[in-house]
Amino acid sequence: MAQANETLFTLVAAFIQAPFCPLGWSLSYSNSQLRTVVERINNGEPLPNVMGEAQVTWETLASAVMEPFSTTGSTSMEEHTQTLVRSLRMLAEHHTDENLKHEYNSIKHGFRASA
Repeated sequence: MAQANETLFTLVAAFIQAPFCPLGWSLSYSNSQLRTVVERINNGEPLPNVMGEAQVTWETLASAVMEPFSTTGSTSMEEHTQTLVRSLRMLAEHHTDENLKHEYNSIKHGFRASA
């Protein structure tokens, strides 16, 4: 699950900071940079972004993701957006948990191929 979390938040960070070049962001980030992005969103701290937001929150992010699919006055779309917000918050807490970080790094490094 930790690798899936890292992939998800890599795409989230690229969406926020480099939506026109997500591959570039994905190839150049470090785990500490990704953790910083997720922590800043969690804590409501300023984060450089191309969304034009002074502060990126899980709510503004979910709204930006869901906006192309919304229709005026759609109650179900608001419910879907709130579900996305809750899911992102839960996954972000998991991703930034110090104990889980060490476990994930141990597993990830253990899967590296060696000669």
